[in-house]
Amino acid sequence: GLAQIAATAISRVAMKFHLVGPFVGAFVAWRKVFQPYMDERSAAADWERRREYEAQKNDSYVHEDSFRDTGSAKSYFTRNREKILRSLSGEEGRHHDDDEESVEWYKQWEQWAREQWEQ
Repeated sequence: GLAQIAATAISRVAMKFHLVGPFVGAFVAWRKVFQPYMDERSAAADWERRREYEAQKNDSYVHEDSFRDTGSAKSYFTRNREKILRSLSGEEGRHHDDDEESVEWYKQWEQWAREQWEQ
């Protein structure tokens, strides 16, 4: 009687799970294993393509505010090192403003900066 009805109900539920189980397992495996793997793989490929594109991009385009080191600033500093360091240390400056030589390096620097701006 009752045990047979319970066994029939349990067997029917188990039979439905047997049919649905593989589909649920495949869906879970896809969402948790294969889809993240495929997403990571495509993201890595996209990153690599972007890196190659940026490496091949034309570097001759220079933005207006970009800095391009031509070496002229370093050579200017090398030529005027003593004057610049004296001025920065305070040995030369406000109390020597009347002295033409004390501001000569700054005038040269202004001229250099103007030339760099016009290029």
